[in-house]
Amino acid sequence: MSTYRIPPSLSWLIRNRRVITGRIKLAADEKSKLEIHLQKANLFIHQHELISQQIEVLKKDLAAIDRSISLHEIPIDLTQLGDLRPHKNPYLFKRGVLTQSIFSAFSFRSKVWLSTTEVAVYVKSITRININDENFINLRDVVRNRLIGLAYQGKIDRINSGKLHKEGFWRQKPSFRVGITYSAIPLEDDYLASNPEKTLTSPK
Repeated sequence: MSTYRIPPSLSWLIRNRRVITGRIKLAADEKSKLEIHLQKANLFIHQHELISQQIEVLKKDLAAIDRSISLHEIPIDLTQLGDLRPHKNPYLFKRGVLTQSIFSAFSFRSKVWLSTTEVAVYVKSITRININDENFINLRDVVRNRLIGLAYQGKIDRINSGKLHKEGFWRQKPSFRVGITYSAIPLEDDYLASNPEKTLTSPK
């Protein structure tokens, strides 16, 4: 087996080649990161253009309404009307659906204390509302607010966890009977299979 002594000139070339390939990979990584930001920037630009077009359309609608108002005999000072801004987060459920789903959860798991998250999981399953994991936090807040309201009305009981940032547990008051029958629909097996940590349990 023959061995070769690498001359300094070749050693210098090898080292510089390794340095250059390393710099190429480093630059490629930086380029990939910049491309992600560029994609986001293009998305923001597109959204900005859409919103600008929407504003122009709304301004034309506003001008048409103002002309119609001016044709009426009753004088209206348009500057005094103010504005009515639509809710950025529209209601998730029709009237009564959320309350019905909550009591259905209590019927399904009678005499068991349920956490806010467990009730929210059940509500999501029974209503088949189409939300992602990020929006589930919003759903849980909506469910929590309704649970607080029902507790204030004396329809359900609450156990505070006693720990900061920990959930309370809820159950229907034994003395309270719902005026209408709520069907107890089990959680979807496929959802629980993919979310085992959200299986309904009683508090420890």
